[in-house]
Amino acid sequence: PPYGAPIGYQDMYDPKEIEKTYPLRPAYIENKPSYYSKDVGIPHYHNFTSFNFSFFYNMNAVYLGMMNYMDWNFGQLVDAVRQTSNGKFADNTVIFMTSDHGDYSGDHRFVEKWPGGMDDSLIHIPLVASIPNSPINGKGIKVKTPTQSFDIGETMLDLANINKTYVTFGDSLKDYLMNGESKVDENKLAFSEGGFYWPYMVLPGGDDHITDPHSLYYPKNAEEQQFNGTGCPRVVSIQNVNYKLVYRGTDGWDISEFY
Repeated sequence: PPYGAPIGYQDMYDPKEIEKTYPLRPAYIENKPSYYSKDVGIPHYHNFTSFNFSFFYNMNAVYLGMMNYMDWNFGQLVDAVRQTSNGKFADNTVIFMTSDHGDYSGDHRFVEKWPGGMDDSLIHIPLVASIPNSPINGKGIKVKTPTQSFDIGETMLDLANINKTYVTFGDSLKDYLMNGESKVDENKLAFSEGGFYWPYMVLPGGDDHITDPHSLYYPKNAEEQQFNGTGCPRVVSIQNVNYKLVYRGTDGWDISEFY
């Protein structure tokens, strides 16, 4: 989708201020997968190498405006629940806001996402919750312990006092949300996976989704399916608050400290 926000949000952030206070992550990093490469990677394939960094900072500023607009919408939803029918739903409605993935929005000279990427820009996504009858309501709490999407369903079951009879892979976040627990748990792990393996993929649009030049996603998805170093082979990662371990079928293991 295009990078754009409503009036009042489109120009909310100054690109030069972003560059000074929170610089974009660098491009063409050595010892990283080939899709970072200037010569054969995403910047080359999407023809971004000729753009100067001001272009990406302008785009990042708009993206931040989009995020601020989403925050406003979340507030509208919470207010509507509190006000509807004189607030009778406010005491029994739990609201979560999260995302399926993040966006490079200029980091590494990339845009959008890359299905084979395990960069913080993509997998460090927000998780915001409004919980009725919580003692931290009105105060808020920021949890630094890693969480994962699996935890949301587990938390909903716990808050609703539903006993599950099947195997799940998440951890309930009820203690954080109800008791204000903020101590960092260094043993808590978060799991992520992505990428493709074309011979065994069921493609929603059929093979034409990949090979038809008239397809909306051609040639991007065709490139994503390649095993030439710039594609998106299957990839998994696990991480705690300090480290991230990534395994790619084509590149092997990669352990990195967060920055």
